[in-house]
Amino acid sequence: MPNDSWRRHGDLIFNVELNRAECEFLTGALSDAEQRLAELSRRATNAVEQATVACLSIDLYTTLGQTSRAVAAGLDYLRQHLGDDWSPHPSDDEARRQFEWISSQLEERGIETYRRAADERSPRPARRWMF
Repeated sequence: MPNDSWRRHGDLIFNVELNRAECEFLTGALSDAEQRLAELSRRATNAVEQATVACLSIDLYTTLGQTSRAVAAGLDYLRQHLGDDWSPHPSDDEARRQFEWISSQLEERGIETYRRAADERSPRPARRWMF
C-alpha cells in the first residue's frame, strides 16, 4: 500500500487491518495478530475502534493463556473512556460498588439505549457485550 494510505483512507485501512488481525487470530497466527492489534490500537481514532481492538486483544490474550494481559487490555479501555481506574483484583466491596453502578446505569437508561448507540456508531455489527 502507498505510504499515504492511512492518511487518505484511514477508515477503510483500519477495517481491512482489523479483519486481517481477526483472520490471523482465527487461523493461529497469534504473534502476527498481536503485532497488528498493537498497531491498530495506536491508530484507532474513536471509542468504537478502540473498543473493537480491545475486545479482540482480550480474546487473543485469553487464548494465549495470558489472562493478566487480557484483563489489562479491558481495564485500559475502560480507564480511557470512563476515567475510572479499576483494579484488576478488586476487593469484594469494590466489585459490589461497580456492579451496583453498572446496574443503576442499565436501569436508568435501559440496555437497548446502549445497544442502539453502539450499533449506530459501529462500522460492523456488535460482536458481543461485556456485561
